[in-house]
Amino acid sequence: MSSLHPKLTVLICVLAPFKLACADLVTLKDGQQRVGHIAGQLENVLLFEVQPAPTLPPVQLRFPLAHIALLKFEKNPAADELLRLAATGDSSTLQELWERFRPLLKNDASPSAAIGLRYGLLLLNTQTLNSREDALTLFSLLAIDSPTLAERDAALQGILRALLCLGKTQTAQNQATEILKKTPSAPLASEANLTLATLADSAFRKFLEQHPRWQEDPFSQPEYHTLHHAILDFYLTAALLPEAPPELAQRALLGAMGVHRLCKALPPAAEIARDLTLFFPDTPASQIATAFLQSLPASLLNSDIPPVTAPRASSTSSGERTQKAPKSENQNSIQNAKTTNSTAAPDAPTSTHHRKRSRSGTQQDAAGPLP
Repeated sequence: MSSLHPKLTVLICVLAPFKLACADLVTLKDGQQRVGHIAGQLENVLLFEVQPAPTLPPVQLRFPLAHIALLKFEKNPAADELLRLAATGDSSTLQELWERFRPLLKNDASPSAAIGLRYGLLLLNTQTLNSREDALTLFSLLAIDSPTLAERDAALQGILRALLCLGKTQTAQNQATEILKKTPSAPLASEANLTLATLADSAFRKFLEQHPRWQEDPFSQPEYHTLHHAILDFYLTAALLPEAPPELAQRALLGAMGVHRLCKALPPAAEIARDLTLFFPDTPASQIATAFLQSLPASLLNSDIPPVTAPRASSTSSGERTQKAPKSENQNSIQNAKTTNSTAAPDAPTSTHHRKRSRSGTQQDAAGPLP
């Protein structure tokens, strides 16, 4: 059997003093216990790493599964952070890591679900048909076998995104509708509403292409208003649900702003843009909103919409300034239902479609459950 890839070792066992590193526990059927790092499973053997001394490299041990009575995983925030930062170029590494941890998926506190969720998102980001199908298969497995509700909900979020990426619109609509009939967590409810908003947005734009003179056609007007109100309801519900993840809220508000702009309803579009700059400063979404506000005539920027200065551009890991909006389907993170914001933000002014709610601008990105 092959030894661990060096990059996998970094992900599993953070290079820190031994006394500060996480300590997984293996209990054998003969009563012996070993403390170290569970590095996955190959066939019928558990891979287990121990570090003899702080200055020595880890040693890999192999325990037959038949000899193991109990596994206990210790939470490792540093390894979680490394996993969260994994990029599309790390897909092959995450694939190998997932293959090693997949057999341990049903174990409580196992990192398997977090690895699988992250790997699924990277598969979506590769933007090929095969990878998206693989992502859908992976998320479907995680939605059934992940040990916690938050992880299963995150997998359902991944399923909705994969279905949209694959163009399986009817299936995406059916699943999102079924999710909302239950009592989903805030991130999952937000994702389902955003999925329905995306589908309604597409239908609305097709309607406008087919009926450019809808205002003159009394038979087209009801459909226009039905689609228009449905889109805004879905987008704003996704954005304004209590504890809705900021990443999803930004995408939803940008969508609502885009619908208003498409319909040449500039005042409500400006109000949503203003909220994006207030509640999500220093984000790509606020940059888009600021550019839009600065393009408006002064007469539209009434007293309720104060002048906006350009926010600082967020720096990427390569040092380049971020200019793109948050990705619609293939976001790099799916929000954990357990994660909440604690930073208070000023109340947004209300408008015809924009409900009042306090929101933090703090970005949230979870290595495990998807935002």
